[in-house]
This record gives sequence, C-alpha cells and structure tokens, in this order.
Amino acid sequence: MLKVAGVAVLGLLGGFVGGLVLSEVVAVVAHLALGVPPEELTVLRFTPLLFALVFAVVAPLLHRRRRSASG
Repeated sequence: MLKVAGVAVLGLLGGFVGGLVLSEVVAVVAHLALGVPPEELTVLRFTPLLFALVFAVVAPLLHRRRRSASG
C-alpha cells in the first residue's frame, strides 16, 4: 500500500511539472504564432493542476497493471 501511495505522489509531482511545461510551451507558441497575449490564455492556468490529478490516478493504475503482468 505504501508503494501505491509513493507512486501516486510521484505521479502528482510529475503531472504538475509536465502540465507546467506544457502550459508554458503552448503559451509561447500561441504568442509567437498567433500573437495572442499570455493574459488571454486563462485556461492554461489550470493545466498543471489537471495534469497532476490525472497522473496521480493513472500512475498507480499503470503500476498495478505492470506488477500483475510481470509477476
């Protein structure tokens, strides 16, 4: 059970960092390609939180599936 919690925490942190990077890349591309100021991209503000929640759920599921397939 402790490993599952650890995997969930790692998924939470990894999802947050991944969402942060993705939102920044999208904001820069939108600004350079479309001329959209970053202040108008308010939806991207929630991308790190959404990714963190999704990864926190998906990471333990994938970990459990991988453990059951190998053992």
